[in-house]
Amino acid sequence: MEPGANTGPRLTPVQTQLIAAAFEEAAHDGAVVEPDQVERIAAGLLGGVLTDGMLDTIIDATDGKDGIDATQFDHIMKEVLVQTCAWGTLQTPTNGPVGITAILDQVKTRAKKRGFDFNLMVVGESGLGKTTLVDTLFRGKISSRSSEAGEGPKPLPQTTAIHNVTHGIEEDGIRVRLTVTDTPGFGDQVDNTLGCDAIVTYIKDQHDAYITMELSKQRAPRIPDSRVHALLYFIAPTSHGLKPLDIAFMKQVHTLVNVVPLIAKADALTLHERAAFKALIREDLEHHEIRTFPWTHHEDDEDDEDVKEAIRACLPFAVVGATEQQMAGTTMVRGRQTRWGFINVDDPEHCELPLLRDTLIRTHLLDLKDTTASVHYESYRESHLG
Repeated sequence: MEPGANTGPRLTPVQTQLIAAAFEEAAHDGAVVEPDQVERIAAGLLGGVLTDGMLDTIIDATDGKDGIDATQFDHIMKEVLVQTCAWGTLQTPTNGPVGITAILDQVKTRAKKRGFDFNLMVVGESGLGKTTLVDTLFRGKISSRSSEAGEGPKPLPQTTAIHNVTHGIEEDGIRVRLTVTDTPGFGDQVDNTLGCDAIVTYIKDQHDAYITMELSKQRAPRIPDSRVHALLYFIAPTSHGLKPLDIAFMKQVHTLVNVVPLIAKADALTLHERAAFKALIREDLEHHEIRTFPWTHHEDDEDDEDVKEAIRACLPFAVVGATEQQMAGTTMVRGRQTRWGFINVDDPEHCELPLLRDTLIRTHLLDLKDTTASVHYESYRESHLG
């Protein structure tokens, strides 16, 4: 190693920013921090009790001082925080490669071997195209299952009860075990209480099943996960905002599952009507304090939050389902021919299905699973076992 090289640990830029923010919050007129406040601030940054070594460092650095300025505060915090690995990752220069970059290859190899589970529920009134949209999303007959006699795919009858269809999907060696939970259309009856209650009960039952397996004395190394990771809620294209039934249902489930609202059959609206309808729905969601995916996590950095904010600005996604290939000009595309023109469901200018697919799969599939486990399940588990 070259003489004078910095071999000691240093903090990440994010950690340095947190230290600066802590000083600004605690300092009087942005100038100094009281010496007796340094211990409290350090404990707050670490989220726990300080060790004897950390306390000694603070006492030695603050002894006899009337106030701690920004430079002194920064030095003290670094001296304290580098004594633990509990406050994020320390950056330590190395004298050559140690093979850390190969960890990503290990993660990819493990992901290929294990695959992923993804559980999707679709909810909404009958006739809104729930089945067609799922088929469109995953570019396959997800809404059908093969018959036992090997006669090939057989369409499912109209949904009259909650049921699951599971498919294995593989792309470039990555396997996903996709389970779609179809629900009976509600909104068709005068009293829709039973339909809503059945869906809520099903979601809770999956949490209960996971708790039971988690607490089992001889539980499996990998607990089968049937918890619903995303609920696609289909809203009729009325252009009049959310119906009371929509509000009542989402208020029941938004703390149990990741709710992703959609405007179904959005081609029934003009672009102006669609934009106005979206604004009305967002106002209703905010007024009734209904939280929809994506959620903000404390681990999110600025880039993550920017992406999530962009997604929230698009909600509810205006979607159109179409599985048939048709000729548009000289190209075969998936879409629908109407009296006004051709709707290409894979063109973001025509339909927001690509945005929905990106959110569910390309960018936030793992986030959906993590939020299910760390937010919804943990909250339900705490209330259930409390």
